[in-house]
Amino acid sequence: MANTNQSLNVVKNTELFVTSFVGSTLDPCFTNGKIDGSPTILKQGGSFYFDYSNLANSSDLKFLKRFFGGLTSGNTFGITAGNYYDETTGLMYSFAGTYELSGKTGSYNNYISANGITYSPTIENGLYQNIGFKDAPLFTAVNGATCQYFQSFLNKDAPFNIEYMGIYGNDYSYEEHLEVVGASANNGRYLIDTFIKLTDKSEIVYINNTFGITSENLKGKKVLVNVYMRGVPDLITLSQSKQKNGIIKKIAPNTQVLEILTNQNLYQRYSRALVDSTNYYDWYEYFQSEQYDNLLNPFTYDKLSVAISFYSYVKIVNETQTTVLNPITFAEVSTQVTTFLNVDGANTTTKSFRTSTTTSNGSGLTPVIKFDLSDSSLYGWKIGAYVDKNCSIPLNSSFYLNGVPGFDGASFIYLRSPNRPQTIYLKFEKNISLVLTINT
Repeated sequence: MANTNQSLNVVKNTELFVTSFVGSTLDPCFTNGKIDGSPTILKQGGSFYFDYSNLANSSDLKFLKRFFGGLTSGNTFGITAGNYYDETTGLMYSFAGTYELSGKTGSYNNYISANGITYSPTIENGLYQNIGFKDAPLFTAVNGATCQYFQSFLNKDAPFNIEYMGIYGNDYSYEEHLEVVGASANNGRYLIDTFIKLTDKSEIVYINNTFGITSENLKGKKVLVNVYMRGVPDLITLSQSKQKNGIIKKIAPNTQVLEILTNQNLYQRYSRALVDSTNYYDWYEYFQSEQYDNLLNPFTYDKLSVAISFYSYVKIVNETQTTVLNPITFAEVSTQVTTFLNVDGANTTTKSFRTSTTTSNGSGLTPVIKFDLSDSSLYGWKIGAYVDKNCSIPLNSSFYLNGVPGFDGASFIYLRSPNRPQTIYLKFEKNISLVLTINT
């Protein structure tokens, strides 16, 4: 008798409005695949080494795995964008050009080596940190691979997008199935290979080629998208919301963290653990918003606690100045409200810390600076970290933005190290913009 607990069940769903199925066609990953994160690049002569180990979101990793998984040593690929700003010299470099793949490694192909064919002669030998990229390098390649997929064009905030579904699929040895209720030509449940985002802001789910897909235009038609996995949930899981996302840490018996899966709910955790009795699947809830994508960095969950070297408390202060224009009648009064950043009780635009990144014997230190953002005056403010005073180049490593401004637990934590900027900038945005310069 079959084990009924291994039957397919819906673990997550969403409603979408502008979608389509695309039958066998050239893989768009190689022409307009999207990656948001930037690498650290080492240039030595004509050799380039791309290190993506610090990527913050799983969508980027899925792209790297598929794109470079479709190339072999000797294949060429192109880079567009990839503009780099050196804050020390004030110079801008472009890594746009053509490269020849010479090697790849890492579970997501996140370490790439290549030989430059055509590239800017102004790029000097040396190390180019990921924090210096003004825009992420985008990859293209000529590849004859074909595929079939489901595509969503209008992707809003979670849960109304595909990324929210937390799809990994057959490419990662996970059995997941897609069903689109409302489609007519493609009304089955289809084995999923993987998911990526494209440069036109659409998102696609690759369908395994053992299933036949017919091109079908569903634009302007509301459809229900279901993701199925194996396992009938227990009562504890059934009581949980499918829309409560978190991360899963896949942990080996020896306590080694094997993998970190993002955009996962407790139904997905239950199903993954059910079919894999060897490893343990731990789940953590998180709140994700646009300015806090850095929370998805697996480093956060492998290093759950840090020692704070410096602590400051930030709030917004409004000061009102009233001027009597007619001192005889008091009929005309002018009132002006000025908004300030207040750090540790003082209105200021600059906060400086005396941090040494080396000890007397030359060994490295990593001072940790924390700004408490829990004051209620920060409710509704969007906060971002940057490496330039114009706040145009985001800081994308060595920091954590936690929680929601104005609520308990909200904070900004910066891990200062010798190869990280000495000066960074926190931008506070609401109806106005305020910038706090942080000197370390």
